[in-house]
Amino acid sequence: MIETLDIPERDAQEIFFERGWTDGLPVVMPTADRVAAMLAGGGVDADEVLGAVPARRRTVTAALAAINAVMAGCRPDYFPIVLAALRAMLDPLWNANGALTSTGGSAACILV
Repeated sequence: MIETLDIPERDAQEIFFERGWTDGLPVVMPTADRVAAMLAGGGVDADEVLGAVPARRRTVTAALAAINAVMAGCRPDYFPIVLAALRAMLDPLWNANGALTSTGGSAACILV
């Protein structure tokens, strides 16, 4: 579910922090225009499913990836790389659930 909030850009950082959406690092406000530009940069529709982690009951859509990419400061022309990485990580052969729930400090490294 995607929730739309009407937040003044000047207040976004604090509101995101209060809601637990950031660790305090700067966040770019994911406006509808910015998310649409990110999706266009990746050549994907918002509802396209990139993959899932069934054990976590999570499905990742292009819209969710675009929102997070905007918030992280990704440029739309880099978004195809983000999409490729997500698709690879969500491939069942990679076992995203194992990496996401590891108590051993699992981390992924992606080289471009």
